[in-house]
Amino acid sequence: MDGGHGNASMSAPGAPALSRLRPWLAALGYLVAHPLVSLLGIQWGPLGGLQTQGVLLVAGFAVLVVAGFLPRLFESLLLQTLLLALGWPLVVAAVAVAWFAPYAVIQESQWLGPSTYRTTLHPFFTGGLSWLLFLAALGYAAGLGSRFRRGLCLGAPLIAFLALCWLLHLRGYPAFEG
Repeated sequence: MDGGHGNASMSAPGAPALSRLRPWLAALGYLVAHPLVSLLGIQWGPLGGLQTQGVLLVAGFAVLVVAGFLPRLFESLLLQTLLLALGWPLVVAAVAVAWFAPYAVIQESQWLGPSTYRTTLHPFFTGGLSWLLFLAALGYAAGLGSRFRRGLCLGAPLIAFLALCWLLHLRGYPAFEG
């Protein structure tokens, strides 16, 4: 059985079916994508504390694995359309945020000593990127739509979103005065 993903099995006899590996690969890709994106050097705005981010990553990982093993939950064409339709509106919202308030000043508490301030991208970009990474991984794990449709509706918005963040990063961060 192919689990509804269109791939019967891997080429080697006795190898696990790709559909059994798909949820794990999607979840692992989701986890690995976060530190890889941080290598771009972009000053991401805070999305809660480190504990909050850890909980979000673990919860996202778990949801992706479960979703990949329960593809019947995503058989509804309406649900697939709704999930696939979320990518481009996030990019449009990011353009609006970039136009009006692309940066935020955050206060970093020092354990010993005075607090410091730094300028980052608006926290919307951090949350939006995490959400797009999750949607792209979910599209792969649950096999939402065709490969072309997933690429057009989730992959392309993710690349456009990252490109917008990169352009804001290259533009430079305003200095904090005060």
